[in-house]
Amino acid sequence: MIRRPPRSTPLYSSAASDVYKRQIKEDGFKTVPKGEVCEYCGIESTETEEGTTQTQTKYIESKLHEIEISKSRAKWREDTATEDERRQLHSAVGQLRWVQRTNWEISYELSKLATWVSREDCQVADLQRANKAVRVVKEGLWRQRLNTRSWQEKGRVFLPRLPQDTPLKVVVICDAGEPKDERGYNGKWHGSFIVGLMADDWSCADGGLFVPLYARSGPVTRVAHSSFDGETLIAIEALDFAISVALLVEEFDWGVRPGLYDRALLRLEGVETEKECRVPVELHTDSEDLVSRVKKLTFDPGLKKRRKTDIADFQECVELGVLQPLVKIGGKGNPTDCMTKAMSFETRPYMRLCELVRDGWYTVEFGPGEPEADWRPRARRATKKSNS
Repeated sequence: MIRRPPRSTPLYSSAASDVYKRQIKEDGFKTVPKGEVCEYCGIESTETEEGTTQTQTKYIESKLHEIEISKSRAKWREDTATEDERRQLHSAVGQLRWVQRTNWEISYELSKLATWVSREDCQVADLQRANKAVRVVKEGLWRQRLNTRSWQEKGRVFLPRLPQDTPLKVVVICDAGEPKDERGYNGKWHGSFIVGLMADDWSCADGGLFVPLYARSGPVTRVAHSSFDGETLIAIEALDFAISVALLVEEFDWGVRPGLYDRALLRLEGVETEKECRVPVELHTDSEDLVSRVKKLTFDPGLKKRRKTDIADFQECVELGVLQPLVKIGGKGNPTDCMTKAMSFETRPYMRLCELVRDGWYTVEFGPGEPEADWRPRARRATKKSNS
């Protein structure tokens, strides 16, 4: 791949400025000064020196409403919902789906509501869960920090500004849980993952600015018979999405990757081309079985053929340099844990999710007894080389 001017050079800034000016003139785009609110499709964006904040305050106040349920009707939680109630629930799910762009904490509830609204056994309890999600979005979550009083904060997504002189990496955090107590459980675990960008620097090894790009919460693709199956299935899905993001970031930094035919012609001319993506991907999971089996050179006896294929895919990506060695994080500190099961909105996993999405900061939390300094050999090798 032939590299174009990096993002931090004046040449690249001048070229980007020319493109923006042409788009403004020909396509009718406009520029918004920093600090002013720009509303587009119901999303208010405000750019500052630190980054961009996205909210949906106007849409939430004017369009999002609870489903009307009488006190006598609310007592019959297991009663089947009427056609009119299901129609109201369907409308509420559509509204919640739109505001979920800036309120990632309702991802699990929204996924379950989208399933129950189409079932014949939809109950009054489902309407009440939808109303609870609406109240959380309208009123906000209670957040807590050490040595500070708790405060109630409405949903937002903060996209911090990363340094231009530092290479980027794609970080994906994933988790899976078995919803045994949920109605309609068919053997598919509930998985979730969050994909974002961070600076690929040793100083960000244990935490740093995090740009949240995408969140997914829903059933895994196949039936899982163990926690290892569920964690592996969601990790494979997360890795596929993360590699796609890494390729887009690579094209932004290095230009459009030539096709196979163009690369063959360049090699004939003596021009070296990159075979794999230059932007590394880091996958953080709380599954010890998945991390240990990817490191092994042999398969465990009795491992299913599908899981062998998945493990081989991880090992191949690590060998090619597309994926860094898997990072084992603590289960209680996993920000995606609250997106895999029903729990109170005041628990610590939701606080971790708010720190990730609303503050744009990710702190890697390891479990008890896990070596914190031994999880990034790539960064350690680079540090030793630079010191020598």
